[in-house]
Amino acid sequence: MTEQELPSRTAAVCTESSVGPATKALLQAADLKSANFVFEFGSGSGGLADLLLSTVLHAECQYHAVDQSSVQVELTQQRLNKHGKRAHVRQINGDLTQAAENVPDGAADVFLSTYVLDILSDQDIDAVLCLAHRLVCPGGHLCLVGLTYGNTPVSKLASGKTPSLMPFPQCTTTL
Repeated sequence: MTEQELPSRTAAVCTESSVGPATKALLQAADLKSANFVFEFGSGSGGLADLLLSTVLHAECQYHAVDQSSVQVELTQQRLNKHGKRAHVRQINGDLTQAAENVPDGAADVFLSTYVLDILSDQDIDAVLCLAHRLVCPGGHLCLVGLTYGNTPVSKLASGKTPSLMPFPQCTTTL
């Protein structure tokens, strides 16, 4: 894959119907095409990881993901097996500070977490942000997506917010 192909492939990912508007905004804002190491906190079933590894990230990029659910870790492992040694996933149990115990400080170009901080306690959110601070290299990106007001009547009702009450989130920050 040439350098010129990467931006168009990122755009293609952003048109996938399986990626919601906030995640699309994050993918458009994040510098994924040049990332050598991506760390995902809360991999879920591995759908986003698979999509990125298949379509956006270059062939040498390493992808490390963690999740607290053994079921989600198993689903992610199954989904990412086709990516070989580029993809690593493991279960974390309780102590979030140990989520990346084998990852060196400053190793990640991108720290990614979608819809996870919404379900954590304030203490756990602090632990995740401290982990991100430790892992992200200078000039790297902290990429977070949380709940938004939604774009359909049902999702607006579920979030209890309207567009005038909750602005669209800032999705990426350079550390």
